Amino acid sequence: MTRDEAQEYCVDVWLVSNRKGTLHLSTGFGKSKVTIDILTALYEDGTLDENSKVLLLSNSEDLRDKNWKDDFEKWGKSDIYNKLDSQCYQTVYKWKDKKYDFVIADELDYALTEAYSEVFFNNSFGMVLGLTGTIFGDDKIELLNKIAPVVVKIDLNTAQSMGILNKVNAVFVKYYLSNEKNIEVPAKNQKFFTSENAQYAYYVNKVSSLMVEKSMTWIKEEKAKIDKKITFVTRNRANLLYRSSSTIKTTKQLLIKLLSKKVAVFSMYTDIADLLARNSYHSKNKQLNNLERFQNGEIRLLSICKAVDRGVNIPGLNTIVLSTFNSSKTRLHQIVGRGCRLKPEEYLTLYIMLPYYIDVKTSTVKATRQVEWAREAVKGFKFNSMEVINL
Repeated sequence: MTRDEAQEYCVDVWLVSNRKGTLHLSTGFGKSKVTIDILTALYEDGTLDENSKVLLLSNSEDLRDKNWKDDFEKWGKSDIYNKLDSQCYQTVYKWKDKKYDFVIADELDYALTEAYSEVFFNNSFGMVLGLTGTIFGDDKIELLNKIAPVVVKIDLNTAQSMGILNKVNAVFVKYYLSNEKNIEVPAKNQKFFTSENAQYAYYVNKVSSLMVEKSMTWIKEEKAKIDKKITFVTRNRANLLYRSSSTIKTTKQLLIKLLSKKVAVFSMYTDIADLLARNSYHSKNKQLNNLERFQNGEIRLLSICKAVDRGVNIPGLNTIVLSTFNSSKTRLHQIVGRGCRLKPEEYLTLYIMLPYYIDVKTSTVKATRQVEWAREAVKGFKFNSMEVINL
């Protein structure tokens, strides 16, 4: 199928279903166009009229107030958009006894939690159009089946194999945590410094010893105390990776090599995002127009922290760098989706930073948690090509 044919197929399938179904369509497929076509058909055949109540649910204010409005305007359907009640899940989940003829549940996977899903059970919704690009977990699928089961699934891999979306080349960037003693360690009556490598190895060994300690006690209260210690250490271990000077240095080295590309680099903290590039975009500087400048091509490198992973269109984005990240497979799919809006014959290059460390006791090279997260998160991806480089 062409993209237009695939979109028309999705419209037809939903319309002939019981009209309480979800379209599981890859980011970049054109979910908004499909939605607008379904709405248009419902108004044209008289299922909806001027008195009908239609609710559009989104997971963010940007999607609610701008992206959807722009899409309706793009396809010449602003008159339909002006009839909608547009809300965020964070607002409506406490609603009770509301009535709507038609509900469009965008990014529905976001709402598949015990709290947010209550909006679908505590209110009366005639028709439900669920939209999602990613959904992982049996518990979420079970909940989705109670709300609006999937009636069409064209995920990222399928859309790429059909030639609807561009493919992705993966480059894994291997490097090592620094041995430079630049981390201050709290101590009584003195200061001493250790390296990222040594500190990370300490955290790994500390978690291991705590796990052994936990296995040797049968007292519930003692296990709970040990669990708190494990949580504290693992949080510190993750923060070390997120703020690693080695990662910042290596990422900057990589970015210099990519100056001819249009690059989005993602990190986990806003201050680190500010360090990686001159222009950044995150929750603390959204008043700046850096994202808009990046979208229109005025700037070609943007450092991002958690602010661009759903529903944002970035024309011409052909390079994504994951500087630091967590284990969320959903977020990885959403981020990669930002670069799957190229021409089908073009390629997105995805760089994933993989820090390793040297075990100080055995002098062996070992993978950090970020490497383990990457291994798990990319399962199921069908990359066009994969390679490992060393920096």
